[in-house]
Amino acid sequence: MDTEPFRSTFENFLGTERFVKFVRQGAVPRLLYWQEREWDRFIDKHPEFASALPQLEVLLRFCYLHRQDLVQDRIEVLHGTVRYDDAYIAEHKRLFPYAKAAPYITHGRDYPDDTIEVWHCPRCRQLASRYTFVRED
Repeated sequence: MDTEPFRSTFENFLGTERFVKFVRQGAVPRLLYWQEREWDRFIDKHPEFASALPQLEVLLRFCYLHRQDLVQDRIEVLHGTVRYDDAYIAEHKRLFPYAKAAPYITHGRDYPDDTIEVWHCPRCRQLASRYTFVRED
């Protein structure tokens, strides 16, 4: 299925705010109740996209801000806890929500490896590169 016609039709149907919420929630491991209701409403209006449901995870794997497909990568795992600066958190949400550039923080939970697989937006990662991650050991 061609992703752009699907995404633009779905966004036009839901409205940008609801569409972004849907994309951010994702489709894994399954749709939430409110997403299922929105999906059913969408398919009622656009039955030509009914076959998209099994592919929804992939179709929604993109950065809604930069309109780029997410790319798979591996990043470092930091076994510990970190507190990010409030200004960084605000910038992250606003400018590069899919950077996935900083280490994955375990916050004390067990994780068996020193790297983890992530999906990131190349443009988000480029913007995030202006920030440095400082580890305090």
